[in-house]
Amino acid sequence: MPSATVLFSVRPWVRKSGTSEPSAPGIRLRCCQNAESWFYLAGAYAPLVQWQILRGERVSAARNGNRIRVALERTLQIDSTLADAHFGIGLYYYYADVAPAGAKLVRWLLMLPGGDRTKGLNEMSRARDGGALLRGEADYQLHLIYIWYEHRPQDAIALLRSLDQRYAENPLFLQRLAETYDTYLHDERASADAWQTLADRASRGGVYDASRVARLADLCATLYSSVRANIECSSHLQPLPTLSELPEVATEDADRPPVRGAVMSNEQDDVLFRSELEQRRPKHDVAAEIKRSLRLLAQPSGQLRLPLG
Repeated sequence: MPSATVLFSVRPWVRKSGTSEPSAPGIRLRCCQNAESWFYLAGAYAPLVQWQILRGERVSAARNGNRIRVALERTLQIDSTLADAHFGIGLYYYYADVAPAGAKLVRWLLMLPGGDRTKGLNEMSRARDGGALLRGEADYQLHLIYIWYEHRPQDAIALLRSLDQRYAENPLFLQRLAETYDTYLHDERASADAWQTLADRASRGGVYDASRVARLADLCATLYSSVRANIECSSHLQPLPTLSELPEVATEDADRPPVRGAVMSNEQDDVLFRSELEQRRPKHDVAAEIKRSLRLLAQPSGQLRLPLG
């Protein structure tokens, strides 16, 4: 298979040359007219770019990111029906446009093509609509873009629900759904419902690593339910009166006009006033407790990211 030939031919070249990356020109003659080979060549660079970003090697990551774009554009020149190739091209153009000024300066110094936010979104949407291999990954990356850059949390939620329906054994999507409801929409009720759904599914063994997921989801569902209960309870309390709404109270000095607010002039009423405020205040920092619990339960494997297939 051409793709396997390309991928496995990279390793000997790297060992002989002592470099950290393969040379696209060195492989080009072996796959110049095979679209699938160009596509998998781009796929071979993808984890290398991710690793370089994590190590802070931004210049090398930019160069190899452009090599991915070149390989995928070559793929489409040979076979325009290979829609999955649009995904990587879209990622390049989008992030090249939204990148900070320092990254854009590096791109300019390396004479790499500029970005285009709209074109990037369109290319990723084409892969999502017509791709065979990367439709799920395109949905996941688009949901991150909608949240981080496009400020469209409702569209991100729609994508997460679609992913959860297609890949029900992957607990990541319900987890991300609950976090999105809480962080970006401040909807504790919906967040608690998503965590509870994940807890019920994990208790039936319907997700990967069910025992750990069940403990995490049960805890978060309980905590978010307590937040929701506190909010609903507070909404039924009578609002405290404003100063203008308090009755006039005569002062001991006849020459002074009456003042408003017996609650502020009487020490006992002042104590009751402070007590009611304390009752309305949350008993503990629920957000901090949730974050601390997530951090502990997520060890050592971190976020519950699994392959989509």
